[in-house]
Amino acid sequence: MSSKEYSDGDSVTDYSSCDSLEIMYDDQFYFIIKITLDLPLVNKVLQLTHSQAKVDKIELDTLFRYDEYGEAITLNEFESKTVAYPRDWIKLQVKGFDINGQGQTVTREYESKNGVYFTVEDLVQRIIEFETVARNYRKICGSLDMNNVTFSGLAPVENSERTYELIWE
Repeated sequence: MSSKEYSDGDSVTDYSSCDSLEIMYDDQFYFIIKITLDLPLVNKVLQLTHSQAKVDKIELDTLFRYDEYGEAITLNEFESKTVAYPRDWIKLQVKGFDINGQGQTVTREYESKNGVYFTVEDLVQRIIEFETVARNYRKICGSLDMNNVTFSGLAPVENSERTYELIWE
């Protein structure tokens, strides 16, 4: 690893040569999302999830980590600006089903804002942006998965460089 110095005097560690991936190293972060669906009016009134419903938007609800006692602690501003992914780009992928029940793989590539690494804040924004599209392919019994809303990590996709599937609980 090396350090890059910027004109304002700040230096940033260059993680692009790291061989391994560890999200936030010792402190894994988690977050909960709120999903808003675009439903036909009758479904809104009856509060039913329609098989052809689509995700309208996803918002961050809570960003947290667990302490050494297993207690959830909200990340502070400093922690949200720490390195979450030590690379300059990442691919996110979901394998699921389209509206007709056909197998579908959706992949999006994202670049870090600073061109060196993703902060927790930056990675969470990219995951939410991706999940707004990807959630439409996560189905349980023909309907959108509305139950698994806690992000708990990234799973590497085999034989694919810097490509990860999201783990939701």
